[in-house]
Amino acid sequence: MLHSVLRWLPFVAAETFALAASHTQDPARPGPAAPIEVTREQVLARRDQGKPFWDNQWIVRDDGALTQLPNPAAGGSTAHVGMSFVGDEYPPAVSRDPLAQNLHERFDSWSAAPAWLAPLLRHPGDLLGATFADRHFTQLGRDAGDVALRQFLVLPDTAPTQPQLRRERLDRELAIRLLQQRGARHAVGELRAVVKGTGDTCLQRAAQEALAALAGDPAPPRVVLAQLSIEVPTSADFWLWIDTARLAPDSTVATAVRTAVAEKLWREVLEGGGRLCDLQLAGAQFLVDVPEEMPYEAARLWGRARFDQCLLAFRSGRDGVELAWAAASGSFEVEVLSRYLEACKVPHAEADGLVSSSEWWPGLAVEVARDHVVVRSKSGLGAPAGRWPAVVAAAVACEAAVAGALPAGSAMESVPWLLLDGESMATVRLSPF
Repeated sequence: MLHSVLRWLPFVAAETFALAASHTQDPARPGPAAPIEVTREQVLARRDQGKPFWDNQWIVRDDGALTQLPNPAAGGSTAHVGMSFVGDEYPPAVSRDPLAQNLHERFDSWSAAPAWLAPLLRHPGDLLGATFADRHFTQLGRDAGDVALRQFLVLPDTAPTQPQLRRERLDRELAIRLLQQRGARHAVGELRAVVKGTGDTCLQRAAQEALAALAGDPAPPRVVLAQLSIEVPTSADFWLWIDTARLAPDSTVATAVRTAVAEKLWREVLEGGGRLCDLQLAGAQFLVDVPEEMPYEAARLWGRARFDQCLLAFRSGRDGVELAWAAASGSFEVEVLSRYLEACKVPHAEADGLVSSSEWWPGLAVEVARDHVVVRSKSGLGAPAGRWPAVVAAAVACEAAVAGALPAGSAMESVPWLLLDGESMATVRLSPF
């Protein structure tokens, strides 16, 4: 995907400029600044000094969406809403949900996986925890130091509107994740205060998990996938099991992938020929930032999500390997998701706390409950239900973080990333990284 994105990078400048211009409705407001030409020497200097491609400014819209303006640091106008991380500037094509459409188009091949999956290792199993918290807070003008974050945890809510209140509470939870990642044991007092004083169950659990890591408190219970009543396919060409509690948190993987993506973009920008401008550089920085800020926007709109255990079924088809079915246990904000789908006018059904839709995500039917999620390929909806495959029991027995199985008769000869060959099963204990 990165290569395909780089090919249209020069057009990001023109598109961003056009979008900014399209938001100009009041003649009295200042118009968007014209693109500012930047020399290659200036670009090289920014790279060599370890600076971003461009000093984008992040701004929160009234509806809570995060946007970025491409050129305020160079004297450009800040009067416009800029490009949003959600991508709601574009007309619906494959989904009425702009975020689902955005992710579907960006995650268009297996080669896109590292940039989007590596951040999940910051706090395995937690959607919000995948956010690059340091940059998130810095770009939004919040002090990301330990002392400031500890104080933030115990302050009362101050946001005047519901969208801002939603962001404030997510920021508190993200602050807890960041303190946990840093091993900030001096935050134990504030974390205990959060556990006792908050009515936000997601925030409370985040504090409990941090206390388990920092102070040795008991870890909060998880939802066991195999104990749930879920219809499982009778077969698959490849089964993949993931137990997130047995994956060691590791932010270095996301850092390494982010660096690799940025280095690739630096080369493309500098070797592409032609003139360089601030909008093009802002577009490049946007591509670096978006995989690590999108988890926050997803948690804000779809609801916070915790994935405890996951089982995925893949099949080999004419167009390669595809996801046929997946299930995950954990915790999901069903009410938040339901309100969002209603606002986007995405057709869905809601009954007994279960939200389901076959029109939300392209090619997939999705069911979300408070304690689990099930995803099915539309082309495989008629498959009969079966029992949990043997890989589940094997993975649990040997306390595997990741397990994979190629059943007898599988159309896949091997799965290179697990070094399997033929009818085999492999498990990974602790962390595969």
